[in-house]
Amino acid sequence: MRRAWLFGLMAYSAAAAIAADKPKSSLPSPADGRPDADIPFIYTTKIRGWAYDAAHKAVYFIDSRSQSYYVSFIGGCPELANARGFQVDTHGSTRLDHFGSFTVDDVDDTVCQIDRLVEADLPVGLKIVGRR
Repeated sequence: MRRAWLFGLMAYSAAAAIAADKPKSSLPSPADGRPDADIPFIYTTKIRGWAYDAAHKAVYFIDSRSQSYYVSFIGGCPELANARGFQVDTHGSTRLDHFGSFTVDDVDDTVCQIDRLVEADLPVGLKIVGRR
């Protein structure tokens, strides 16, 4: 009985040590504390420009109404760092929300599932690609 308890304690300690060693971004996520957003009529509301946020493995983009958004992905989406573009998939809806995904054009059509989509201000100095 005592050995089983000791083994369980050692396993718990090892799991806690592994979790503590995971690297974390030193910057808070722009999505922290913000309500989820959605973009109605995404296929008629064009995306004017976008930028990859390497610190959070996420994307900022601006729509045709000059509203900026922050999108984080389940498991990140590092393929967007060097991508020339992406396609948006709303999975049958006319709204882009956290159920949607991005397909990276130049990386074997990699699909990145959206985790959070929030309205957010663009960080100062962020280079926007394709801005018109």
